[in-house]
Amino acid sequence: MDARADVRNREEWWRSHGTEEFEAAKQIIDVARAASREARDANVFKRGRLLRNAEQVAGEQSEKLRGAVPWLEDTDIPSDWDQANRFRMRATKAIHDHDMQPRTRLVAELERRLEQAERAESEKPSPEQVKALALRMAEQRERAAEDPTQDMNRPEPSGDEPLDLSEPEDLGESGPFEERSAPRTKADLLREIRQRADRRTGQQEAEQRQIDPWQVQPPQRRGHGR
Repeated sequence: MDARADVRNREEWWRSHGTEEFEAAKQIIDVARAASREARDANVFKRGRLLRNAEQVAGEQSEKLRGAVPWLEDTDIPSDWDQANRFRMRATKAIHDHDMQPRTRLVAELERRLEQAERAESEKPSPEQVKALALRMAEQRERAAEDPTQDMNRPEPSGDEPLDLSEPEDLGESGPFEERSAPRTKADLLREIRQRADRRTGQQEAEQRQIDPWQVQPPQRRGHGR
């Protein structure tokens, strides 16, 4: 049985029944109402005395009503007939609502949760939206991977890392850089450059000697014997 059905069944029960507080409140208020009605219908000679009696009875019944229904906010029963009738309607309705409140509050809470669930379901992204979002995220990752500024934070090489010499710089001759396929380090590269520079220096000196041997080695004078 769901909460709405429970509320409907309780409302049906109230049409022919009532709680103990409800029945006690009706009886207490009806005593004060009877006194106020008697004062209203009395002739001019008895009306004053009966009005004072109605006020006294209303006060006494109000004390009993506060004891029977302690949570009821308004427990002051009027001594006037018309006002006492309206008070009875308000009091019995308050008792009825107080009895129904846990059930109606449960229904309201369930309806609120149902409305939130329906709203969340309607706001749930469609498969097309999820696919489009995934594509955008993939494009952002690709752009980030292609961004050259991301290499700025990489550490500097220590000197022992293999270098990419697949296209060596042309230094004028085909040396071991092109003959060897093994990866080179910076230290190897510097050593090869120094060796090549030494070889070039030796070649230049030899060529210079061939062109002007006097600049390389001055002539020696031979002595004459006496």
